[in-house]
Amino acid sequence: MEEEGVSENFKDIVYPYVKGLAKAKPDLEVYSCLYVGCEKISLNDAENEKEEEKK
Repeated sequence: MEEEGVSENFKDIVYPYVKGLAKAKPDLEVYSCLYVGCEKISLNDAENEKEEEKK
């Protein structure tokens, strides 16, 4: 997990899973805390990037 880019690849895999959980039960709030090694990964950044790509 120490190699460059691995955390971005991991985020690309986990993000759709978390979004799927949120869609499956829309009345529930889904919280996540994701770490690769000792580094925290923000999934909110992925959501913001995807929204900017649509523009």
